[in-house]
Amino acid sequence: MKKIIICLFLLIPCAICSAQSLGIGSQHVKKEKLQFSINSYVPFYQINDTSSPFILGLGSGFDYLSPGFKVSGLNMKPISLFLMKNNYSAFTIGMKLDAGYNFGFGHGNGVILTPSLYADASVYYISAGYDYNTHHNDGQFFVRIGVGLTLGFLKSLINN
Repeated sequence: MKKIIICLFLLIPCAICSAQSLGIGSQHVKKEKLQFSINSYVPFYQINDTSSPFILGLGSGFDYLSPGFKVSGLNMKPISLFLMKNNYSAFTIGMKLDAGYNFGFGHGNGVILTPSLYADASVYYISAGYDYNTHHNDGQFFVRIGVGLTLGFLKSLINN
């Protein structure tokens, strides 16, 4: 198990370097309870018909969530399906469904499914969804707020 975790930590810098979305922020899980969050997302395939109002795609990424909650730890997400509005403004809105494996802190490892809504404006982002650990039949609602290299920020650079 330690070898797997070491390999994952070696792969994380590669994911960060090629990320099209990288954020640092807080995850609000319970009233007055905050969880530190780092997330990265790399889309690797998308259907982008210019006449369509939406972009459908596949990607992958990871989340790191600080310990002490039902779902915390390093969550590797090799499969992510996304649907987002097709526009070239600095504002992005979309939906994602992530599937991955959580190397948990305290509540155990397990397969995590995460449906979520996402929005960003320039370097700021917000995401709301539900992390569900299938192995422990346990989950948590979250609202994630942060700053970073977002899709909206990259689109604003391209348009200028």
